[in-house]
Amino acid sequence: IRSEMLAGNELVEAMRLAHRRAECGAREKIFCLEEDTERLSFDVRRAENRVKVEANEAISECESFEAAQSTVAELRQECGDAATALAEVAAQAAALEEMASWDRLRRQDA
Repeated sequence: IRSEMLAGNELVEAMRLAHRRAECGAREKIFCLEEDTERLSFDVRRAENRVKVEANEAISECESFEAAQSTVAELRQECGDAATALAEVAAQAAALEEMASWDRLRRQDA
């Protein structure tokens, strides 16, 4: 009976040792998973921040583009207005030249 008890005690001790080893391995795996989770969380936050920065830059570029388009439209309008004014001045100059020509002809005839 005593030898059976010793064998039983050895078996219990072996099971405890196996349990401790398994528990230690499980703790190590949990620790590694927690580290992975922290690293991935940091990577996600960094990526989110990068996306926010890029979105703000894109918005700023769009606003600059829209402002440039507005400036181009204004300049085109000014150019059109200047061309119209120039055409009016040219028409007036032509009319004045024609009137001067008629005046010269009348003076020559007189």
